Amino acid sequence: MNKSTQVKESRYAEKITVGEKIAYGGGDLASNLILVLTSTFVTFFYTDALGLNAGIIGTIMLFSRVFDGVS
Repeated sequence: MNKSTQVKESRYAEKITVGEKIAYGGGDLASNLILVLTSTFVTFFYTDALGLNAGIIGTIMLFSRVFDGVS
């Protein structure tokens, strides 16, 4: 087999443009903003309305996030 019959593979990786990075980051920012606002509201609700200790609430949130990560 000579060199002219060999097939050359062209390997290239597509580059992600800055606009695409901003678009994906904007979507992630929106979902994280909702998550933070909801978590903050739930924390205030548990401490003020239900009268629970902040340590108990932190432990509940810790176990729920660890369980979510495992599952």
